[in-house]
Amino acid sequence: LDLFRDGDFQAARIEFRRAYQLAPNYQVLYNIGQVSFQLQDYPGALAALQRYLLEGGRNIPNSRRAEVERDIEKLKSRVANLDVVVNVPDADVVVDDASVGKSPLAKPVLVSGGRHRVVVSKSGYATVTKVVEIASQESQKLTFELKETNQPQPAVGVAGDRAHAHQ
Repeated sequence: LDLFRDGDFQAARIEFRRAYQLAPNYQVLYNIGQVSFQLQDYPGALAALQRYLLEGGRNIPNSRRAEVERDIEKLKSRVANLDVVVNVPDADVVVDDASVGKSPLAKPVLVSGGRHRVVVSKSGYATVTKVVEIASQESQKLTFELKETNQPQPAVGVAGDRAHAHQ
């Protein structure tokens, strides 16, 4: 809370997330939602505040519930949906350097309005990257056609392993 009060929102969010992992408590979700809002991570704020209301249920005072519901409505006007469709199953889908799952995705990816980088990859296929601009409250479908390669793609982060293989 001190980090939040001092305006160090990034560090505060890391601490709140760690606290929730260690001892899941719906009240921490409120803090995660508020700090995410300050960081303009509208999808993260929306998800945290919706979970806060769900997990807190009747324990949340009416005045706080009304405040959070107003924030949720404001956040809904600042997010968009990217419907990522891939021609092969089990491909890794990454949006803005964060993994969002494997194809086929169960639902569209919630993003803030703006520019986003989407990368789809799978071993044995050429990686495809697209940059998309999307307005708030918009839904956009992105289709990825992965093509097979002759060699498997190396996993991200194993450059050191490849270096040893060539020695």
